[in-house]
Amino acid sequence: MQQPINKEKFDFYINELKTRFKKEVLNAKDVYKLIGISAPTFAKYVENQEFNSIPKFKKTIYKRADGQDYIKYKFNLYDVAEFLAK
Repeated sequence: MQQPINKEKFDFYINELKTRFKKEVLNAKDVYKLIGISAPTFAKYVENQEFNSIPKFKKTIYKRADGQDYIKYKFNLYDVAEFLAK
């Protein structure tokens, strides 16, 4: 069950994020810093499908020249603000 968001907190975070980043889509490094986790912890959450511990994201898988997969995560500013407001 999802927690309801606090409207005042959401407005606070959305204004702070818009001021700080000036863009609608954040990269994974920005979000790691905002929510206070490391890249390995994020990877563990994704691997274990603990999606309630991280903001909603979109992932794109690229193939490197050596054939290995490279995953790029993108986070919407509003989804991050909603996550922080919970």
